[in-house]
Amino acid sequence: MNIEDSVNTIKRKNLTQYLSVTAEVEDGYNATLMSRELEKKINEYNIPDGYTIEIG
Repeated sequence: MNIEDSVNTIKRKNLTQYLSVTAEVEDGYNATLMSRELEKKINEYNIPDGYTIEIG
């Protein structure tokens, strides 16, 4: 896994601030399986009140 910096932008939709995180899957890896593993890790995270995480 590589983490790269990019332009930070906080967007708004219906007066709610949000940010978007994207990823690319290298050849030889299964995007569906990686997404499932990521979702498991996110579900273990203690999300502060007032925040939500959506995967789509």
